[in-house]
Amino acid sequence: MIKTLSTFFAVLLACAALSACGGDGNCEKAVDHIVQLIEKDLAGREGAAEKADRATLIEQCKKDGLTQKQEDCVLNAKSLPDLNKCDRR
Repeated sequence: MIKTLSTFFAVLLACAALSACGGDGNCEKAVDHIVQLIEKDLAGREGAAEKADRATLIEQCKKDGLTQKQEDCVLNAKSLPDLNKCDRR
């Protein structure tokens, strides 16, 4: 359970970091993909019932902005390690 929560919060922070620059990327698509990666990573683990708060993530992304380059990177990520390689500024 603790590992599940720490994974969730690590990805949440990654999402917040990705939205650090203003831009015209699509927050809904990016956040939906991030949520899918989280759910895929947590599948079969104890405490995997934890769900990302999609609405909060989208709101934060829209507030901070998302560049097209960041959106492309997020949407091309196949795993959480791939997501962590995306530009955070």
